[in-house]
Amino acid sequence: MGKLKVILIITLSLILTLSAILPAWANQLDEKRDELREVKRDIEQAEKEKKELEASIREIQNNLAKIESELTQQRKQVEGISREIRDTELLIQQKEQEIAETERYLEEQTAYFEARMRALYQRGNVGYLEVLFSATNFSDFISRFNFLKTMIEDDVRLVEEIKEKKAFLERERIEQVNRRERLIVLKEEAVDVQLQIEKNMAEQNTLARQLQRQMHNLESYIKQMEEAAKEIEAEIKKIEEEIRRRQQQNSGQTTGKYAWPVPEFGYAWITSHFGPRWGGMHWGVDIGIPHNRWPASPNYIGRPADVVAADGGEVIIVVGRSGAPTDRGFLGNREGGGYGRYVVIYHDNGHVTVYAHLHDVFVKVGDTVSKGQRIGTVGSTGNSTGPHLHFEIRVNGQRVNPLLFY
Repeated sequence: MGKLKVILIITLSLILTLSAILPAWANQLDEKRDELREVKRDIEQAEKEKKELEASIREIQNNLAKIESELTQQRKQVEGISREIRDTELLIQQKEQEIAETERYLEEQTAYFEARMRALYQRGNVGYLEVLFSATNFSDFISRFNFLKTMIEDDVRLVEEIKEKKAFLERERIEQVNRRERLIVLKEEAVDVQLQIEKNMAEQNTLARQLQRQMHNLESYIKQMEEAAKEIEAEIKKIEEEIRRRQQQNSGQTTGKYAWPVPEFGYAWITSHFGPRWGGMHWGVDIGIPHNRWPASPNYIGRPADVVAADGGEVIIVVGRSGAPTDRGFLGNREGGGYGRYVVIYHDNGHVTVYAHLHDVFVKVGDTVSKGQRIGTVGSTGNSTGPHLHFEIRVNGQRVNPLLFY
């Protein structure tokens, strides 16, 4: 479905207006009612498609909500890993600082211990012996011996403890460095996942925009179809009103004998007869004229070909007007859809005559015309490839071959 279908339906509605405002013509009412049912079926189908589209849009929106939640969680994860990396780098710096301080302390203690050992070495064993043999008794000797022993052991143990602490700190630093490397890998993987989620979200957003555009077009189509339905309903109402009006009056102007609608150009100028044509049905006869009698022709001689009422009656439809843009064949003025400018006359015997593709129109709705009265000039408005009059006769709503009446 689309704009073309809407245009075709509205054009069909305008063309079928030729059948409107006719008295007691059940067939014409049936045509309009069938047309209305078709339009309403199209609306119903469009509404069904709209519901399906709405469901698709809701699904996309739900997907987007889930993806947004996933993206939020993934961004939090990336930020969490980044924070862990920063914290780990701080720990590494802290461990490196502690290692540096421990190394300085170890160097100080080692230097102190080495200085003392060097002094004792330079003095030989005199220092220790002096301490031992200056004891006042054996118990004092034992105490001094244990003191010296403990002092030496403490110095050695202190150095070992400092070395162990340094080794421990170094292991912790290496562990944190390794942890940082693992976190960097995890962050890269998490960022890749985040980018994939963002790509998925972009695709879903693109799809959502496409569906929204489809929804907009569908809603516009439904609105146009609803307007077309209203127009058809109005036409049905006019037909019914005209039927009632026609039943109450009788103008009595119809002679029952038809005049040729283009007096100057008779049967020999018929370019297309009533019947099948181009895979469809041609519902009238086409009466051509020389191009130099067509006001839109560059060779126009200044005298148009008149179109006259085939019989007396009342003008019930006039589409288009003189003074509108000049007709230019098939690609020109499209007033009145495919029929261009046209006039419909109702005759009291239940007949209706149609005069289409007119260049000029000299009557208006409600005018009473007599047989042979000039109502317009031959043109080429609407779907027309050259100047001619498309002439139809309808009997109680049924289109019949006009030549049956001549």
